Amino acid sequence: MWRGVKGFRWGGVAEVSPWAAIVESWFPVERALQAAAARYAIPPATPPASILCQLSQQQKIEPALGKICEELRALRTQAVQAPDLALLFSSDAKAFAQLASRLARRVREL
Repeated sequence: MWRGVKGFRWGGVAEVSPWAAIVESWFPVERALQAAAARYAIPPATPPASILCQLSQQQKIEPALGKICEELRALRTQAVQAPDLALLFSSDAKAFAQLASRLARRVREL
């Protein structure tokens, strides 16, 4: 629904549904990882975690960036597995979305 909307800001979504903001803001990161995989001859059906690992092995991604990506991916996975998580704050979802946006931009630059 919100994917691919250039310049979209997650603040309003995070206010209504922190869960949705976290889940949806991760998709641009996955698309950036898939594009990087294509540039570096990683098979297209490779999961994001494996793409990260292979980019790291090829020394195409800085270790710190890989760690941030893995930590955000783990947080996104937790959100997916607990959609009714009542302790998610909109401020946390906004921070996640901002980090995910910056991460996607950095991965696209690889």
